[in-house]
Amino acid sequence: MKMTLLYVLSLVALAVHSAVAAESEPPASSEVTAAMQPYLDSYKLAGVIGLIADKSGKVHYKNLLGYADVDAKKPISEDNVS
Repeated sequence: MKMTLLYVLSLVALAVHSAVAAESEPPASSEVTAAMQPYLDSYKLAGVIGLIADKSGKVHYKNLLGYADVDAKKPISEDNVS
C-alpha cells in the first residue's frame, strides 16, 4: 500500500499543471478510492489528491478524498497542493 500511495503522490506532482488546464473534469478512479480509503478510515491520512495521467500530461482520473482541515471538516481541493 505504501508504494500505491507514493505512486499517487508522484502523479500529483507531475500532473498538477495538466489538471488545471484540462477542459473537462476527469472522473474519479474507483481503484484509487479503494486503495486510499483504508488510510482515510484509519485516520492515517486526512486527505488525498490523486491524479492518473498519461505521459503527454492528459489527466484521465482525478480523486479528491478526505479533508484539508479535519477539525473544520473542510474538504480537500486542488488548491491544497503546494
